[in-house]
Amino acid sequence: MRKEVKPENPGICLYHRFRNIIIGNVKMKALLKNTRVLAILIILVFTLPYFANSQVNMSVIVSFDQAPATATATKAPLKYDKDFALSMQIDDGHESIFTLGYPIFMGGQVGNQTYPGLTYTDGCGNDINFKISSAQFTFNGNGENGPDTHEPGSGYGMVYWPQMDTLYKAGWGIYNHGVNGNASVDNAFMNYSLKRNKSYTRKKLYNTTPGGVLTRMHVNPNGAIPWSQVAFDQGFDGALNQDKSSSFMGDHGGNVNLPAIDWSSAQNLFRLHNNDVVVQNYVGDLADSSVNGANYWGIIFTHSIGNEYPTASFVADFTAIEGLYGSPGLDNILMSTDEEIIDYLVLRDTLTVTSNLVGTNLFITVSGNTPDDLRFYALSLVINADQNINNIIVTGADSTNHSAYGTNSGLVNLFWDDEYIIPDAILGDSMTTIASNTQQQWDAWVAMDYVTTMTNGDHKDSLRQVLCNIPGASFDTGFCDFIIDLGPDTTICQYDCDSIFGPDGFNTYSWMVADTVYDTLQNIEVCPLDTTAYILLAENDFGVATDTIVYNVIDAPIVDLGPDTSICKLDSITLFGPDTSGLDYTFEWIVADTLFDTTQNITVAPLDTTMYVLDVYSSTGCFSSDTIIINVLPIPLIQIVPADTSYICLGDSIEFSVSGSGADTILWSTLDTTVSIKVSPQQGDSLYTYYVDVSNNYGCSASDTSFLGIYDVPLVTFPFDTTTACSGQELSLSAFVDQPFSVKYYIWHYYDIIDTTQSSTHFIIADTSTMVYLQVITLNDCEVWDSVFVNVNQMAEITTGGNKSICKGDTATLEVFGAESYYWILGQDTISTDSVVKVFPVDTTQYYVIGEMLNGCSATDSVTVNILPSPNTSIVYTGTNPACQHSLISLIGEGADIYWWSTDETTDTIEFILEQEEFIELFGTSASNGCVSRDTLSIKMLPTEEVNMSGLLPAYCENDPASILLGTPAGGIFTGPGIIGNEFKPFLAGNGSHTIKYSYTNNNSCVGIDSSSTVVYGSGTAINLGSDQTINPAEVIELDAGDGFDNYYWNTGSTFRNIIIHYGDNPPGSTVRYVVIGVINGCTSQGETNITFAGPDGIDNYRKSNFLLYPNPNTGTFTISYLDDVKEFELLIYDYYGKLIFSQTIECSPDCDAIIDLPGLTRGLYLIKTISEKGTSSGKIIVQ
Repeated sequence: MRKEVKPENPGICLYHRFRNIIIGNVKMKALLKNTRVLAILIILVFTLPYFANSQVNMSVIVSFDQAPATATATKAPLKYDKDFALSMQIDDGHESIFTLGYPIFMGGQVGNQTYPGLTYTDGCGNDINFKISSAQFTFNGNGENGPDTHEPGSGYGMVYWPQMDTLYKAGWGIYNHGVNGNASVDNAFMNYSLKRNKSYTRKKLYNTTPGGVLTRMHVNPNGAIPWSQVAFDQGFDGALNQDKSSSFMGDHGGNVNLPAIDWSSAQNLFRLHNNDVVVQNYVGDLADSSVNGANYWGIIFTHSIGNEYPTASFVADFTAIEGLYGSPGLDNILMSTDEEIIDYLVLRDTLTVTSNLVGTNLFITVSGNTPDDLRFYALSLVINADQNINNIIVTGADSTNHSAYGTNSGLVNLFWDDEYIIPDAILGDSMTTIASNTQQQWDAWVAMDYVTTMTNGDHKDSLRQVLCNIPGASFDTGFCDFIIDLGPDTTICQYDCDSIFGPDGFNTYSWMVADTVYDTLQNIEVCPLDTTAYILLAENDFGVATDTIVYNVIDAPIVDLGPDTSICKLDSITLFGPDTSGLDYTFEWIVADTLFDTTQNITVAPLDTTMYVLDVYSSTGCFSSDTIIINVLPIPLIQIVPADTSYICLGDSIEFSVSGSGADTILWSTLDTTVSIKVSPQQGDSLYTYYVDVSNNYGCSASDTSFLGIYDVPLVTFPFDTTTACSGQELSLSAFVDQPFSVKYYIWHYYDIIDTTQSSTHFIIADTSTMVYLQVITLNDCEVWDSVFVNVNQMAEITTGGNKSICKGDTATLEVFGAESYYWILGQDTISTDSVVKVFPVDTTQYYVIGEMLNGCSATDSVTVNILPSPNTSIVYTGTNPACQHSLISLIGEGADIYWWSTDETTDTIEFILEQEEFIELFGTSASNGCVSRDTLSIKMLPTEEVNMSGLLPAYCENDPASILLGTPAGGIFTGPGIIGNEFKPFLAGNGSHTIKYSYTNNNSCVGIDSSSTVVYGSGTAINLGSDQTINPAEVIELDAGDGFDNYYWNTGSTFRNIIIHYGDNPPGSTVRYVVIGVINGCTSQGETNITFAGPDGIDNYRKSNFLLYPNPNTGTFTISYLDDVKEFELLIYDYYGKLIFSQTIECSPDCDAIIDLPGLTRGLYLIKTISEKGTSSGKIIVQ
């Protein structure tokens, strides 16, 4: 389905068409009273090619894996089967919709920040970007025909027309906010304001969008509700305003499925300013309300992003909305334009969906008559069945997509285009007719917009003339004064040229010559040979203007010097001017802008390429000119290199080359044709001559000659080609020279060594096999070479691994590699012929080894075995041996640096309790050489009796009777405070902790010991609860009164030995004293400590005083006055130990003051805490 001008269908919905599109605010009844307009209407009834509705017929076939028992196809309540919809407008055409909103929603960069874009999906896996709409007015201030606030560079802070084009093509909304900032509710002005905004917007975007952008939605200026009816009368789909009473929407949006809503009629749409709602909560309410068959739509607006709606808040709000309800989240939001939402709802309620289940296929038909003036044509079908879908086929739609196969439910989105674009000629005719009848400026401006978009031609010109004839009406510059002037006709000499300048401000230019398009540039250059008329057709949005200029051409001399030519350098050429028979001509030959000659013909011999200009003047004042370029061709510039006379030695060769430029062909005296030749004459003491002739492609030639002399050389040769030596051997080499008197010196080349000598004999040290070269230099600096190959056998390269060091008594392994056979020598004796030998020297010893190769070459090396000193390791024990069982044994290692005991200890001293006979080994290591020596010690053991004592209680009162102590075996001795014999007397021991020991000595004089501890309590003895502490949130503190008491009594009421204190036990900021009393046999001891309940970060609000308390200090009677406005508050009072001693709920009627009378309070510090709906606070009072 395509946008198109539809064929005739007379009379269908004529009233609707004229009301919505053509007439605007002119009421139908008033129009019908005008007979002229009535006549036009009658004509239009039979000629206007307009459909008010389009017939839709689409079919969908859904196939299933198996034949389902049930399968349904229903229309989605919202596009893409979304749960709820949200739309937004930026009023007054503010530029932030493009500079901020567009890149943030569509993805792009704002300053240094890159945004990925915000999306929901079409339910079929394809992302769709969030969209908003621009509500724009046309002209600045109260201007009714300008200035345009949207022209690029206008500086009004409004979105520009090219930016609006980008927004519109991306599916964003362009809405009608009136012609200017005037919100007057005058009926005539409102009609003009809406019509002009619509016509002007259409005109400005006509060339980028087929038929121009049509503003189908209206945003009431200042929310004034009277504008709505005017917009509805002009055919707008909806009016956006802040009048809740006239809309189905409320503070939380509205349900689009309400039966009372007729979506085929225009709707008042209630919207909220972004400052009046918490946007994320508002959207959350829409989502929460869209259940049980309800689908909510909510609308918000702002005047700018960045100012009214801070950018950070805008990004945070809509990023959160996307995260919850967009593609990354539940994907149940339709965040689009009001226009797209309404268009879908219109089509949803207009189209009929029927389905028929046959076997494994569900056949679906979508049909109905739909409006042809919508922007968006789409329908979403929801498929549900009890079998999985495996295929979907759609016919009749322009495009479609659907959800994935493989499930028993699916979504099919259908898209088509039934929009009808009214031809610009019909709109121009209709609007001009209205303006012509009303003779009103406002109607004339509207008509001007529509006529401007018409195709240029007679029809457009006639309508423009009708408008320009309206008395007192003004129009845009150029609309009526449509004249161009190319200036008067002129005269020009033949072969001359001139520039013709077209006027500025036109879209296209067509220059015509003899009914043929000559050029399409604004300005042209012409060079007529005969009298010629040039016609300009200049076209802009207002029409086509034309003018003609004639150029009369006067004859001029004919000058033709012929084509450019070439001559060789130093040649000459004659140039001929035109024939002067019967003519009065003047000649001027020009070279390099200087007069060269004034004769008719000239002969020249230029040294470089030169342009000659001949100007010929006739007696009529015209002149002609021609130029000729004489290209001076280069002659070859060459010489033979080397030049003059050269010398070489007999047997050598020399290369002669042609040096220079311009030689294309070469011929040597040797008949060679190359750039270079190499010659090697074989006759000594001779002189040879060589010459060359060259030419270039232009036919120029040159030649040169060189001479060559030949020196004689001596004979040099070695008596043999190859000789043999061992690596490292000194070798003598000699060569034969037949003319030694002619030799200047000898140069020997070998092993990258160059030796210069005066002898034909030379000594070298053989290294590797190599070629030795002898270079003989003669007195004429000629050189002769010969060579001999020296074959060097490899010398044995043995490796022993170097000297070795061993500890005394160890064995050393000696190894050698690199030869074929070996001889190990100690003194004068060969001790081994193996490559590996083991030796046991008792002192440091040097061993020699000889390695031989099969070629007879040998090598010698030596290895020294060093004997390292061992440490003098010993165990030092100063105790008795044997020793008593349970006694402490101390052993000391001496004589080494590092120790290892058989007890697996590594210190120099070890201790252990003797429980059995022990055999101890000590290994001592020297840190300097790693040598180890060993010592041992055996310790015998004498048995010791096992001793136990009993009868000592863990705690005593100071006045308790003595305890009889028992020890086993009997016969031992008790020692310690309060001991008399085998009795422990508490009063004698005194207050405090005491340790009592029992010792028993056996026949081996070995002593066994047992011990036990007790505490004696008396007056002044305190229980130690530790230092004062501070408890922080989430912490606990344990207080321990110690063991041995019959009873425990804490001031918290606990009777246990231990108590646990939690942070929440007392108010933050308080310090509480904890006291415990322990009782044993009637005597008591006491301990105490202070615990402070810390006030952590965040507790300040809790502790902030929301009350006044006076007097303070007091005697137990005081007044408390609560400062916040609350109905009541609770008062709590704690003593110094954190115990609650008073609580009361105080009602604030008529005020929040209360007198507290507590005469029984003892002197001291008390904590006050209040709790109310405003929070908790605390303070302190002092009672005197």
